[in-house]
Amino acid sequence: DCSGQVCGYDKVDGSANLVCCSGRVNEYVSRNEYGFTSSGSRSFCTGLSDGETCGDLDEVCLSGACVLGTCQVSKLEDNEVCKLNNDCLSSACAYSAVDGSA
Repeated sequence: DCSGQVCGYDKVDGSANLVCCSGRVNEYVSRNEYGFTSSGSRSFCTGLSDGETCGDLDEVCLSGACVLGTCQVSKLEDNEVCKLNNDCLSSACAYSAVDGSA
């Protein structure tokens, strides 16, 4: 029992531990997303430090920036390597060459 606190996963990862934390966010997680084996609503602790696993959930990071799956100080600038639109300050992750080579 987390008297005065809430219970949530300590990182966005199917192998994470449920722990007591001061804040949490609830997210629906699909089967096999973030390593969870079943779909459903999950509670994740907020205020995660830089370097902690965050999936793509900005709101779990103390900095508010989940980049390439980990909490970071800020989002990526233009022309930095990204995987998702959410990784970038511009909210646009795209190839830098028309032929798709880079």
